[in-house]
Amino acid sequence: MRRNVILNWLLFVQINLLAQNEGVIGHWHNIDSPKASIHIDSAGFYSLFTEDSLVSLEKLRFTIHQDTGCSKPFEIDQLGSGRIQIGSNYLILSHYKQGKGINDHIDEVGLFYKTGTEPSILDFSKEPKTIIAIPEGFIGEFYIAYHQKNGSPFLLDTQGNANLKLDWSGLLETQLLEDPFRFAKKNEQIHYDNSNQPLVLLHQGFANKIDPTIPFQSICALSSGFNQSSRELLNQKLRKSIEGNVGHYVVDTYENLLKLWH
Repeated sequence: MRRNVILNWLLFVQINLLAQNEGVIGHWHNIDSPKASIHIDSAGFYSLFTEDSLVSLEKLRFTIHQDTGCSKPFEIDQLGSGRIQIGSNYLILSHYKQGKGINDHIDEVGLFYKTGTEPSILDFSKEPKTIIAIPEGFIGEFYIAYHQKNGSPFLLDTQGNANLKLDWSGLLETQLLEDPFRFAKKNEQIHYDNSNQPLVLLHQGFANKIDPTIPFQSICALSSGFNQSSRELLNQKLRKSIEGNVGHYVVDTYENLLKLWH
């Protein structure tokens, strides 16, 4: 009897959570790879469709937990946990890595639009941005370690933009909290110190299709995501121990970035 009561309570909680987040129900396409999609049904199951598969191999339990703020924690059986942001016609899934000491490290971040929605109408340009000033003439990789207790303070301007300044070391440790949702919305700007003109900003998947509007020799910036290498390798490269989430960026000509990522 007690077991049945507990099971019924858990089912009620599951249905109640989905009812409070009906916006997640439906079929969603990855904005960078539309053939890769996910489906979330009203029973609270998650199905993944890759670019090579029209049929999902399995359904996994998808649970959204109640929380305050602009995002909520979620769990997907066997795939781990993360945070979700739900809009009227989009959702963003920010997955965490799995493992001791890194379960709060961001792994993959995906922006999805709902079937029937034209992705071109998704416009986040008026939302606050992270603006990164880099030294004039800087070429190469750089890293931003977010939410560092002893990190550099950041400037918040009247538009709500967070302004950061990198030096020639190629590592900025900042008190600014990481924002995977801002990253997914491509709301980052990178510019040289002596110019307010932002560099062309590229993201993962850019090398799949050459953009004819970008001159090959123009300087561009690639924002490749969070925690792109193991923490051991990163600490060796930076010659210090870094905790928390680390963003990875590369500045170079469009031609060189294409060669690097092909």
